[in-house]
Amino acid sequence: MTLLRSRTLQEAGFGHGFGTRGTRAEELPAPLYTLLQVHGERVVVLGNTGTGERDGGRPFDRLRIRGGDEGGISVFKELPEDPYRFAEGDALVAVGKGISVGVRTADCLPILLADPVTGAAAAVHCGWRSLALGLAEKAVSALADASEEDPSALLASLGPYIGPCCYAVGQEVRQALAAAGGADDPFQERHG
Repeated sequence: MTLLRSRTLQEAGFGHGFGTRGTRAEELPAPLYTLLQVHGERVVVLGNTGTGERDGGRPFDRLRIRGGDEGGISVFKELPEDPYRFAEGDALVAVGKGISVGVRTADCLPILLADPVTGAAAAVHCGWRSLALGLAEKAVSALADASEEDPSALLASLGPYIGPCCYAVGQEVRQALAAAGGADDPFQERHG
């Protein structure tokens, strides 16, 4: 098996994994809903009205997510029957149980979020632009809104991503992350 697992998510009972170059399609859950990344701040929220009720007895069609479409969040209340790749977005939130979501990354940071109470989950693709635009925070807020949980009750796992040993960036990246209020200075300067 070429899926890397998070002990935190395993202990909470969430089926999950961080794939590698060697991950085979049959190792992935089906259907798996994914995104075509835009390296931005767009969040896609998925629900399923097939049963008419979400966990907790509240109809999904009454779900309200702060921000709505104008705030960079799209809400889909009906799921396609087959695996589907949404046209745009960098975070995919699944409301309720039984919806498998994922993101593909190469060197960017994958984040998996989970609500242990409702089973809602999210997969987030964080490149430097997305981090600078606040995508991680926006995904946490969307999942908390969708599951009606306090954000501090959510679980998070960071997947493998490229590090400073293998990836050089220009000053524009350093400036964008500093302007976003990131860590004091997570960069290593080499050769100017």
